[in-house]
Amino acid sequence: MTMDLWGNLRPQYVGMQRSCVWCGERITFVDVWRHDDGSHYRQRCEYCGWLGAERPDRICPMCADDRLHDDHVAVPVLEADREAIREGMRAAQTTGGAGNGK
Repeated sequence: MTMDLWGNLRPQYVGMQRSCVWCGERITFVDVWRHDDGSHYRQRCEYCGWLGAERPDRICPMCADDRLHDDHVAVPVLEADREAIREGMRAAQTTGGAGNGK
């Protein structure tokens, strides 16, 4: 069963594809929005910059550093809205407002 944030069934969303507002990669709605590698959220290595699917051990697969942190959750966006959203994120980051943690 697939539900929205309010607990309502939304089977019509299953298989829907959009771009992720944070990274621009394709995401697909399965049970939640997921990147093509199946990850709901991405992690980034502070040491080497690796970005990829969540790893429960929090160890970077590229450099074995243990500074692997959550980067972003898959969030869909309509292509027409992409630049306006990114501009708002840039403005929030330069003024110390909320962003995606970078």
